Amino acid sequence: MLVTGWLNTNRTNDTGLFRVSLEKKLALFPNARVLMLMGDVAIKALNFIARRAGQKRVIPAGSTYKIRGQKYSFNGIRVFPSYLQAGPSFFIEKSKRRMITEDIAAALRLAGA
Repeated sequence: MLVTGWLNTNRTNDTGLFRVSLEKKLALFPNARVLMLMGDVAIKALNFIARRAGQKRVIPAGSTYKIRGQKYSFNGIRVFPSYLQAGPSFFIEKSKRRMITEDIAAALRLAGA
């Protein structure tokens, strides 16, 4: 399952709406083995869902380049934090495109694709 999130900084409720939407979508995939969190909003949303369920943060605070590549899980699902594949930095920073490609490839291998 691929999770992407965006945040409109002019609207304070966007992150909350995304969390509710993500929680509903996760319930639709009870057999998911891999969860790709593409961007900070997706990471924050999953951490919020975990804390609301009485669990600790799934993904620790920190820069994406420092936390990616570690093993994280949520309710038995392997979680991959990565970068959002949008925005101006996506086209400027080749290293981000490479890291996104590596993260997706690792998730697909784990999912058996």
